[in-house]
Amino acid sequence: MKKTKIIAILTAFVILTAMTGIAAAAPESIVPDSYYNNLPNDGTPVSVQLTMTGFDSAWTANTIHTISAATTTATAGGSLNDLEYRFTHGSDSSAWLTTGTPWQWTDGATGTEVVTLDIRTTGNPPVDVDYNIYIYDTYDLGAGEVDVGSCTIFGNSIPEFATIAIPAVAILGLFLFFNHRKRKEK
Repeated sequence: MKKTKIIAILTAFVILTAMTGIAAAAPESIVPDSYYNNLPNDGTPVSVQLTMTGFDSAWTANTIHTISAATTTATAGGSLNDLEYRFTHGSDSSAWLTTGTPWQWTDGATGTEVVTLDIRTTGNPPVDVDYNIYIYDTYDLGAGEVDVGSCTIFGNSIPEFATIAIPAVAILGLFLFFNHRKRKEK
């Protein structure tokens, strides 16, 4: 019963945090296609599509934006530097960036833009670390005004397949070995 309450509270917290992250993005809105992502421990990237809309009324096409992704929380022995980010818009891509490093991109004429965010683990972070990833996009409207959009997504490091498979096969092998030995004694 206690575990169920904790899970319900954590779920509500995650949903409220995500909603707060989106609500804070006025008037620009950044909406990820996935708020929670499993991040393989082996450095394989995971992609998140970020749809950006609601640009300020003073917005004009071909405006230069500055976007960044920052790891703001890492639990269970993880580090804020466990993740790297790469942005892609159209045919332009950034290099792999560390947390908080900005990248500039130019929007098109539609008023709705999609930027792909690739996330990967670096080194070998501990398994089952939860990360909060804050995405922040700005562009200059002129006359000292800046439009800002932001959102928060979440990631969890998961073990490589071999990390789970090898112990499972070992346990199965021991079970079969002792079962065979037990039958042999009879």
